[in-house]
Amino acid sequence: MTGNQRIALNMAAQYTRSVVNVLLSLYATRLLLLGLGQTDFGIYSVVAGVIALLSFVTNALVTTTQRYLSYYCNHPNPDKPRNVFASSLWLHILIGLGLLLLLLALTRPIIHQLLVIDANRLSAATMVYIISAATLFLNFLCAPFRAAFVAHENIVYISVIDILDAILRLLIAVILLRCLTDRLVLYASLLFGISVVNILLIGGYSLYLFPETRAVSPHYASRDALKDISQFIGWSIYSSACILIRTQGLAVIINRTFGSIANAAYGIAQQVLNAVYFLYSAIVNAMNPGLMRAEGEGDRQRMLSIALTECKVAYLVMLAVCVPLIAEMPAVLHIWLGDVPEYAVALCRMTLLGCLIDQLTLGLNSANQATGKIATYSLLVNTTKAITILFAAIIANYALSIHLPGTGWELSTFRLIIVCYLAFETLSMLLRLPHLRRSAGLSIRYYMRQVAFPLVLPTLLVGISALGMHALVEPSVYRLLGTLVLCFVIWIISTWLLALNRNERHTILTLFHLG
Repeated sequence: MTGNQRIALNMAAQYTRSVVNVLLSLYATRLLLLGLGQTDFGIYSVVAGVIALLSFVTNALVTTTQRYLSYYCNHPNPDKPRNVFASSLWLHILIGLGLLLLLLALTRPIIHQLLVIDANRLSAATMVYIISAATLFLNFLCAPFRAAFVAHENIVYISVIDILDAILRLLIAVILLRCLTDRLVLYASLLFGISVVNILLIGGYSLYLFPETRAVSPHYASRDALKDISQFIGWSIYSSACILIRTQGLAVIINRTFGSIANAAYGIAQQVLNAVYFLYSAIVNAMNPGLMRAEGEGDRQRMLSIALTECKVAYLVMLAVCVPLIAEMPAVLHIWLGDVPEYAVALCRMTLLGCLIDQLTLGLNSANQATGKIATYSLLVNTTKAITILFAAIIANYALSIHLPGTGWELSTFRLIIVCYLAFETLSMLLRLPHLRRSAGLSIRYYMRQVAFPLVLPTLLVGISALGMHALVEPSVYRLLGTLVLCFVIWIISTWLLALNRNERHTILTLFHLG
C-alpha cells in the first residue's frame, strides 16, 4: 500500500469513526441531560472539568510518544523505538501516580471552596471527583499504547475502539434513564468502566502487534531517551496546560458569575466542540505520522508541504460543518436537546467560530512538533490562549459592559467575554506564522498563496449561503435542512474549483482511483 493510499484509508476510517461518534454522542448528550437534569449535568461538567485541567498532561505525553515513535520509525537501530516506548511508558506511570495523589489530596479544597455546588449535592460531587481522578489515571496508562497505533499508522483498529467507546457511552445514557440510584455517581462509575475496557483492548492488542510495546521493563528505558522526551514533554505539558486552563478556566468563571445552569450551557458547547474536533483529529492522525517521518528523514520541504496541506484540508472540513451549524444553532440545539439551557446558543457559536479561526494555521502546530523546537512556540502561541482567562476574569469581576451610543446596542458582560475569547484565538492563530518562518524556514508569502488566499472565496460563498437562508426563510426544520444542503453543495463546488490547486485535485482523483 502506497503512502497516499494509507493516508486515504486512515482518513476514511477516522471520518467513519467521526460521523458515528458525533451522531451517538449528540444523542447520548440529549439523554444525559434528561437523565441527570440540568443541575447535575452542570455539576458533572464543572467537576470533571477541574480534573480535565490536569488531563493536559496525558495529551502532552501522547503527543510526545507519537512524535518520537514516528520520528524513529525507520531508524536503523531497532533498540531506539524500544528505548522511546519504555521511557515514555514509565514517565506516564510516574506522572500519572503523582497527579492522582495530588488530586486526591486536593479533593476537599476544590469541591468545598473552589466550586459553587449546592450543599445537598456535595457528597455526590465528591464521589464524582474521586472517580474522575481514577479514570484519568487509567487514561494515562492507556496513552502510550494508543500512541503506538497512531505512530504505526494503524488507525483502523483505533477507530473501531473509539466507535465501541461511543456505543458504550450511549448505553450508559440509556441506563441512567431507568435507574433509581444516584445517577450522577453511577454515570462517573460507568465511565470508569469504559476506561478499563479501553486499556484492555488497546494495550493488549498493541503488545501483540508492535514489538517495541513489549519493552515494558524499566531496563529498556535509556538516559538519552528520557532526557529528550522529558524536555519535549515539559513544553508540551505547558502548551496543553495553557489551552485547557483557558477552556476550563472559562468554565469556572462562568460557574461563579452565572451559576450552574450556565455551566450546563458551557458543557453543551464543549460537547459540540469535541464532536467537531473529531473531524480535525481524523486529519491529524492520518497525516502526522508521515509528517514526523519526513522530518526524521531530513526532508524539511516535504514536512512543511504536508503541514500546509493539513491547514487547508482541516479548515475546509471545518468550514463545511461549522458555518451551517453557527447559522442554525437555535434549531440544532432545540432538535438535539429539546429544553435548551440559557446561553447555550451563544456559547456554541463562540466555540465553533473560534475553532474555525484556529484551523487556518493549526497544521503549523504539527510542523513545530516535528522540528522539536517547541519552547519559543509554546511561550508565544499558547501563552496567548491562556491570557484569555485573565481578561475574562477582569470582565466578569467588574461586570464590564460597553454601550454603543446612538445604536441602542450593548455588549453585555457575557458578550464581552465571548469577544475576548475570539480576539485571543485570532491572535494566537496569527502568531504561528512568524514563529515557523524563523524556526523552520516557512515562507509566509507561500502560505498565503497556497492556503489563505484560496480559502477566502469558499468561506464567503458558504457564509453568504447560510446567512441568505437565515434571512429569507422562516425558522423551521425545512430551513435547517435547506441550509445544510445548500451550504454543502456550495462548499463542494467552491472547494473543488477555487480552493484546491491542480495537483491537489489530481491527488484526490488518484486516491479514489478516478484519475
